[in-house]
Amino acid sequence: MVDNLKRKGHMLRTWGGDQFVDHTVKEWQKIREQMLAQQQMFQHQAEIVKSSLKGEWENLNTSVEAWVSRWGQARSRLQSAQGADYTEMLGRCHSVFEAQQQWEKYLSEKDELMKECQKFNMDVTTSDTWNEAEKLMKEFVDQWAVFKEYNEEYESIGEQEWLVFQKKLHLLDEFCSKWCARLEPYTSVTLFLKHTLDRYNDLTISLKYLRGSEFTEHHWREVFSLLDVEYRPPETLKLKDLLNAADNIKKHIKALQKISSSASNESAVRSALNELEVWFAGARLALAAHTDKAKRPVTIVKDFNDILNKIEEKQWVVSSVGGGGVGGGGEACARWEARLRAARDLLRAAHRAQRRRAIYVGVQQKDSDSPL
Repeated sequence: MVDNLKRKGHMLRTWGGDQFVDHTVKEWQKIREQMLAQQQMFQHQAEIVKSSLKGEWENLNTSVEAWVSRWGQARSRLQSAQGADYTEMLGRCHSVFEAQQQWEKYLSEKDELMKECQKFNMDVTTSDTWNEAEKLMKEFVDQWAVFKEYNEEYESIGEQEWLVFQKKLHLLDEFCSKWCARLEPYTSVTLFLKHTLDRYNDLTISLKYLRGSEFTEHHWREVFSLLDVEYRPPETLKLKDLLNAADNIKKHIKALQKISSSASNESAVRSALNELEVWFAGARLALAAHTDKAKRPVTIVKDFNDILNKIEEKQWVVSSVGGGGVGGGGEACARWEARLRAARDLLRAAHRAQRRRAIYVGVQQKDSDSPL
């Protein structure tokens, strides 16, 4: 087409002196050269991009091969729970799902790279390493998913404050029953969980002695020392702190029973002595106005027998709660017994003195009730 245009331009220039076509041809050649230069530049840039994509694809495959090599070697460790404690197993579980996140990142990068390669008609194929990695990841997730789910539920109840959870211990039994029924068929991981749950079976019976509603700081320190647990304020104690000490709780059940019984007795002593102190502070003698034979007003005490009976009742209470002599209560009870005995003796003496005086001065009542 350009050659025909040149011939026509030559004819016009020869016969008519018109050079417009020649100018047009020159402009076209100039544009054509620019287009060829742009095409070459685009081709060069495309080659650079293709080379970059090829390098990224090779690097990605290298990363996947390293991933497969690493986790292939870790397979035997992840499939065995021999000698591992819960913290170590939890660390393995976390590492598996971190590996899953890395694997999903590789898959995402692969999809993006393949889309970019298709734009440049690049032929990329996935190696057998990708299939091996897929199988390995599925194996790990199938094995450890149950542990992850178990730990999430364990944390949900284990993080609860003990002072709150102690009122709903049945939830621990329900948790154990639920998970024991879900672990078969056994793998190394689910068998480890079964052994863990076996430690919690019947633990609620022992935990009842640790409710601590009547514990003082002394009792809590004694419990922590017995369970080999670092002391902390009871209000910060969590259920999982006691679950971690499950073996020691079962081992020292009799000692815990003794501590609980002692705390209960001491609480009863404190309650009785507090009640006695309140009563003693408010106890008053009932007075009545009378006249003697000379018609002079005389004030005497009424109802000696009532207050004496009340004192004897309090003496019986003090004697009952003070029998064990625990937690310093024995000394306090002894002091109260002495005070009540002195009060009783004093009132009896006062009663006898009032009777003798009444006979001597001839007291006459203003009412029909005899205080004497």
